[in-house]
Amino acid sequence: MVGFVSYKASLMPDLDRILVVLLTEYGPLCERCLAHHARMTLSQVAAALATLCQTVAVRVEHGECPGCEQFTQVFSLAKTHEDADGSRAE
Repeated sequence: MVGFVSYKASLMPDLDRILVVLLTEYGPLCERCLAHHARMTLSQVAAALATLCQTVAVRVEHGECPGCEQFTQVFSLAKTHEDADGSRAE
């Protein structure tokens, strides 16, 4: 799986690659924590997540962010797009 992530990461823009690394190492995280750790603005993170969700399986859920302990929308990597989409349908 690591080789797959590194191969996919080599095809991504830098902002997307940073988010993939953060979600791999620390996920799930909310947009605010992703922005803090990536040293990006919230709008940059939102735009990067929007494009990232089109190519990488990103699960979006409502729950407590382990980073800031706020109940909010959190993002994590899923194994497949079906896994990621399944979390939204529940």
